[in-house]
Amino acid sequence: MHDKREQEDIPVLLCTLADDVITNMLIAALKDNGIPAMKKTKGIGQALSIVMGFSNENVEIYVPSDLLNEAREIFDIIMAEDESEESDESE
Repeated sequence: MHDKREQEDIPVLLCTLADDVITNMLIAALKDNGIPAMKKTKGIGQALSIVMGFSNENVEIYVPSDLLNEAREIFDIIMAEDESEESDESE
C-alpha cells in the first residue's frame, strides 16, 4: 500500500515552454518559493541544451503534485510579467 505522502510527491506536468529564458525564470521563482521543479527536454533539444547551453525545443516543467496549485500561481505571475514586457517593447 502506498503512503499518502508518496502520492503527493508524484511529479506532475506544470507547463511546456519553448523559451529558455522564461523556463529558467520560472524554475528560479519556483525554487525561491520552496517548490522543487524538474525540467525535461526531449529529443534534439536535450542535446542542444547540453552542447550550446540552451534549446529552442519545448521543455516540460514538473512539480510535486501537492504543490501544483502554488506552482500554477507562480507560473501565471511569470507569464503575465513576460506578456507585459513584450507589449512594452512593441510600443
